[in-house]
Amino acid sequence: MRKRNWLVEDNLVALYIALHKYKDLRYELKKIKKIIPHKGFPMRIQNYLAIDTDGRKGLDAALESPLFNELYSIFKDFSQKKFAQLVNSILDVKSKIDNKQN
Repeated sequence: MRKRNWLVEDNLVALYIALHKYKDLRYELKKIKKIIPHKGFPMRIQNYLAIDTDGRKGLDAALESPLFNELYSIFKDFSQKKFAQLVNSILDVKSKIDNKQN
């Protein structure tokens, strides 16, 4: 299997889950891992959790990452409902694309 690059959309899904769990999402982790097939997806969630808790929880490898911190700073105060809508849209589109490719 070829290596998949992390897309900004993948990071937004991980960030949402770190901040809001699965509240208002139409997908559970099992399904999301099929849509975003990165082995490290659960770790990506933990990276954002570390940023959100100043390293008290999660994996602190992301604390110094400009990309992680920039996305976090943009979306941390984003309305939870609007963020859930965005993430559901991302997952809907990625799911449809994945189904067409298989």
